[in-house]
Amino acid sequence: MKRFLLTTFLIAGVLTTALSQNVMSSAGKPANAVFFEIGGHSLFFGFNYDTRFNRRADGIGGRVGLGYMAVSGSSFFSLPIALNYLIGNDGKYFEMGAGATILSVGDGGFGPFSYYDADYDNQRDSRTKLIGNISFGFRKQPVNGGFLFRAGVAPVFGREDDKSFFFFPFLPYIGVGYSF
Repeated sequence: MKRFLLTTFLIAGVLTTALSQNVMSSAGKPANAVFFEIGGHSLFFGFNYDTRFNRRADGIGGRVGLGYMAVSGSSFFSLPIALNYLIGNDGKYFEMGAGATILSVGDGGFGPFSYYDADYDNQRDSRTKLIGNISFGFRKQPVNGGFLFRAGVAPVFGREDDKSFFFFPFLPYIGVGYSF
């Protein structure tokens, strides 16, 4: 599975580099963006910063974010960090990315991130874990700055405490923000 994913990303990277256009941002500086996201790498709610690593509106870039949610005494904190690649022009891009998210789940968690600690007499406390993620989606990000919209799917994967593997293939995301 690892070889398949690595080969897919390498082939996609070579093809997209060959096919991408050299679109400069208006000021000749890397395009930056801030956006609020529901789902995706933050898993529930998150605020993110995204930048391109070159002086183009498309191409390779990175993002970092913070996510938080509290429900019925349980809390959930996420710190997603990822690389992404934009393919397209005129502010409309196909986005693909890969990264990791640090999760901190407190008081037993909730949903698919809940847990039960038998070592502490059934007491639930907190734990931190690292999960991997990839993303595929559409991004509308004007070359000269302005309203940003993005939507797609961001599968997540990792290991449970019992060393079993988990994979959620259809974790959707939607984000809105500002590009500058």
